[in-house]
Amino acid sequence: RHQATEIIEDDNNYVSVYINLVGQGDATFFRDGVMVQGKWKRNSEQEFFQFTDASGNPFSLKPGNTWFEIVPIGYPLEVK
Repeated sequence: RHQATEIIEDDNNYVSVYINLVGQGDATFFRDGVMVQGKWKRNSEQEFFQFTDASGNPFSLKPGNTWFEIVPIGYPLEVK
């Protein structure tokens, strides 16, 4: 969940957003040019994320750099 805070981020007075990254939810993965629907799960801030595909099988990230884009629930995703 995205939650507004009272922390001012910059000179434009934009406020920081707190994002709770504990729990579980839907995920869309892009790996090797393929889009995979799945889930993420994290029981506490001390644990690593667990990722699974739509069938519940573990989904591994590719070695190297990984980028995450966190969007509000219900945000329309357009893939071109």
